Amino acid sequence: MESLQYELDDVERALGDEIDGMEFDDGALERVESRLELWKQLGKKYGFGYSEIMRFFENATEERDKLARFDELSESLVKEESAVKKRLYECYLALQEIRKSAAQDFSAAVTEQLRSLGMNSARFAVWFEEIPPYSPDLHFVGENGLGRLEFQFSANKGEPLKPLSKIISGGEISRFMLAVKTQSAKMQRISTYVFDEIDAGISGTIAKVVAEKFADIAKDTQILAITHLPQIAAMADRSLLIVKTEEPSGKTVSTIRTLDARGKVEEVARLMGGDPKNRLAAENAEALIGLADRYKS
Repeated sequence: MESLQYELDDVERALGDEIDGMEFDDGALERVESRLELWKQLGKKYGFGYSEIMRFFENATEERDKLARFDELSESLVKEESAVKKRLYECYLALQEIRKSAAQDFSAAVTEQLRSLGMNSARFAVWFEEIPPYSPDLHFVGENGLGRLEFQFSANKGEPLKPLSKIISGGEISRFMLAVKTQSAKMQRISTYVFDEIDAGISGTIAKVVAEKFADIAKDTQILAITHLPQIAAMADRSLLIVKTEEPSGKTVSTIRTLDARGKVEEVARLMGGDPKNRLAAENAEALIGLADRYKS
């Protein structure tokens, strides 16, 4: 026990000497307290955790460095923009060539369709505006390319091609749209085509051709057609009769009625100019419907 007491006394003296040798720095304490106060203020503003404060500090430092290198970054971005615009311009040129090639095939196919519709001298072409040479100030208009395109049409032999919108007549536009849609139906998936009195200006053999083209398109695409031609009405898979009546008040009312097989025969007979109740007219209508059914089968 006496030996242990001696050792404790030695430890006590050593600790006392160590404490006596320590210096207390009021300035150091003030600096520590100041930093702690700063942390409290930062915690209130940016988050109370050390990790949140440091995350903000790192982000702010990164933004500061970017601002310090603004001129360098700006020059780099300008060069990158220029390279992207040049690449985009090259893509536009390539797209233009692809479109021109496709337009030649499409124009030839539409022209052939027009001839089958009785427009033997008709010509159709797609005109492309030339793309200007590249320059840094070139305005890129969007995903459709730089140059415009225009449909051009000539109905008669010897006439030059002119913008479609300026020269085509009512009867011609009906057949032209059918020719275009017949061809485009082969290249894209369209769920429904609507033809509102496309039979304007046509009759006889051409009406039969139009009806057959409807049937061809309808193999893959639904067609809604409003018609006054018996050839087209006979080709329909489903028939609806639209009747307009005037009420005593003077108001016009349209009604739609689904036709059964007998009703279809009567309406086709009426469109053929006959009496729907006449036996011979009904037989002619049935014969026309039979021809249409055989074409579709």
